[in-house]
Amino acid sequence: MIKFITAKTKSQHRALIDQMHQDRKRVFVDWLKWDLPVTGDKEIDQYDTDDAIYIIDVDAEGNHVASIRLLPCSVPTLMAEHFADMVQSPVPADDTAWEMTRLCANPNVKDKLAQWTGRKNITVAAIEFALMRDIKQLIFVTHSSWVPTILSVGWDIELLGLPRKDGADSIAAMRINVTPETLALIRRNWGVKESLLPAEEALSAVA
Repeated sequence: MIKFITAKTKSQHRALIDQMHQDRKRVFVDWLKWDLPVTGDKEIDQYDTDDAIYIIDVDAEGNHVASIRLLPCSVPTLMAEHFADMVQSPVPADDTAWEMTRLCANPNVKDKLAQWTGRKNITVAAIEFALMRDIKQLIFVTHSSWVPTILSVGWDIELLGLPRKDGADSIAAMRINVTPETLALIRRNWGVKESLLPAEEALSAVA
C-alpha cells in the first residue's frame, strides 16, 4: 500500500516517517558510508522541509518497505546545490520539474521481491503524482551501475550530463520526461494494473 505524505499530513504518520528516517540512516550512513547529517538514529537533511513530499510503500502492518522524497525545483534541491556541475541539459527552476531523492528500501526486509516491488510501487506512484500535478520532468542522481537497469525499462529518460567519479563508483544525473505514455509503459513493463496513488491525499497536495 502506498502512503502519500505532505507537510499537512506528516503529523498523522509520525511513526512511519520515523521508520523511514531510521532506514535511511541504516542504508545511506551505516551501509553505504555516505557523509550525511544524523539526528540520533535518523538521517535527516536540510531538504527534509515542508516542501518535501514522501511516497512510502508500507506492508500489511503499516511498516516502511520503501520510500522516496520529492521536491519541486522551485526551491533549493540536492541536485541544484550539490550536483549542478553534472547537468549540461537545462532543468527548469520551477514547479514543472521535481527532484526525486533518498530512494530507500528497508534493509530489514529480507524478501528481495518485496523490496523490489516496493521500489517499483513508489516509482509508479511518483509518475502518477507528476501527471496529476502537471509536472513535466522528474530528475534524480543515481549510481552509474544502475543506469543500464533504469534504461532497460524503456521509458522516456535521458542523461542530463556525463557521469562523474564518486569514490569507487560513479554517479549520473538523469531526467524522466513525464507523459501519459511514460506511465502506461512503466505500468505495462512492471505489471502494475491499477493506480497506486491514494487519490484523496494526492489531490489535497495539488490543491
